[in-house]
Amino acid sequence: MSYCILPVQGEELFSLARSFVLPHEKYCCSLMQKIIGHERSLYLISRAEEQPRLQDIAGVFCFTDGELLLPCLPFRGHQLDAALSAFFAQREVFCISGEKHSVRTIMRVLRARGGQQIKEEKKHFFMEFRAAADGQPPLEKRVSGAAGDCTLVRCAAADANGLMPLQLSYKTEEVLPPGVPVNPASERLELDRALRTQSVFALRRPDGSFAAKAQTNAVCAGHVQIGGVFTRTSCRGHGYASFLVHALAENIVRQGKSAVLFVNRRNTAAVRAYRNAGFSRAGTYLIVYYEDASF
Repeated sequence: MSYCILPVQGEELFSLARSFVLPHEKYCCSLMQKIIGHERSLYLISRAEEQPRLQDIAGVFCFTDGELLLPCLPFRGHQLDAALSAFFAQREVFCISGEKHSVRTIMRVLRARGGQQIKEEKKHFFMEFRAAADGQPPLEKRVSGAAGDCTLVRCAAADANGLMPLQLSYKTEEVLPPGVPVNPASERLELDRALRTQSVFALRRPDGSFAAKAQTNAVCAGHVQIGGVFTRTSCRGHGYASFLVHALAENIVRQGKSAVLFVNRRNTAAVRAYRNAGFSRAGTYLIVYYEDASF
């Protein structure tokens, strides 16, 4: 059985992509949001080249102009590898982000192709909010004075300037691989977009500056992914991250959806903060960065 890779174009194929990813949405929130938004750079792996049906689909992925790859590849097989190998024969990948087994499939294909070396591999715990189901009391009752003298703010466009220092520090410390410089202009665009389209919560200090921030990164049919969590260095150790993430998660639950996130497993302070906020481990998530290729 052989597979081909089809660009997602037209309402019928977008509907197919959505139906395929929906059972795996929890681990594929960023991919699902792109499907919901009818963004370009989406692809189906299909047994049928024309008019595929749901049973013909073996995978969905997004491959952006920035060489970011978001895969949903729940199935295995040499035929699947062959289709992916042909697709990526002359394409460079900068970053793969997703559930462990899906990412490993792409890594195997790129390793067999050769030409690119892994720059950094970040292993994450995938976590899901359980506090509401477990009947735990609200965080503010479990962590007395978590916010201290700060004020909880749901941020708007006017807060962008104040949030930028946290945005730049977050991207430098938590996201980019070593040696890759942060791009302030790009980060401002990303922050402005988040303030328009996502929920951004922050803790404002009495002097007007922000001590910490957290936001939603992707809003899907049944799940919302939280990310961009960062506390100013001088403000750490006070439970700010737990307070913010719990506040976001409770807001998501009120909308009838489930809150999820992923965290670098080496960041023990963050793992502890998310557990304090009511999150439990639900899987493994990988983010892999590649060196520039030399074909």
